[in-house]
This record gives sequence, C-alpha cells and structure tokens, in this order.
Amino acid sequence: PAGTAARVETVSAKAAKDTAPVRPKSALDRILATCPTAEDDVTDALTTTVVDTRIEKYRRLVRRCPNSGDLWAWLAQDYQTAGRRGEARQAAERALLLDGENKEAAQVMRELKSTPES
Repeated sequence: PAGTAARVETVSAKAAKDTAPVRPKSALDRILATCPTAEDDVTDALTTTVVDTRIEKYRRLVRRCPNSGDLWAWLAQDYQTAGRRGEARQAAERALLLDGENKEAAQVMRELKSTPES
C-alpha cells in the first residue's frame, strides 16, 4: 500500500538523520576534529594582534591542516583586513569548498562583492 511506502521512507529519512555526523558548534572544535594536534598553534594565532603576523600563522596552519574550513575562513578575513582582496577571495572560496556552511567565509565573499576594488 502507498501508506506503507511513505512510512518506510519517513523512517529511513529519520534513521539517516540520526546517523549523520553532528557538526561541532565551535570553530575550535571543528578545527580540532580535522587537526587534533593544532590547538596550541590555533590559540597562538587567535591571540596574535598584528594582522600580518597572524596571517603568517594561519598560512602555516592551513598548510598543516588543509581541510579546515574555519582556518581558511579566518585567513580570508585577515587577508581582507590587510587589503589583500585576491588572496581573501581565494581563501574564502577554499573555506566554502570545504564547508559550505561557513558563515565567516560567506561574509568575506559578500563584502568583497559589495565593495569596489580601489
């Protein structure tokens, strides 16, 4: 019967949802999920106040942890702050490729599109 097929489909969808990996809430948790030994270096980069120095730290981190969308997004934000639009766009695109839900990278892309190059 048609009702049985609909119930099976609903149960299957619920089972798939229940077994889908849960996205860690914090960026640090997501980074450590992909690169568990990076916590000290990430903390060091986050507490660095000089943008150019922080960019270098994030560049080292993305070489070490290339699958972290959050690290790429943070690098994109700092490139944007430093006026390095092309590099900001590339880093944001990489972040979104790795994590289509990355809000920071999406924001960088929106801002780059809405502000003319000088």
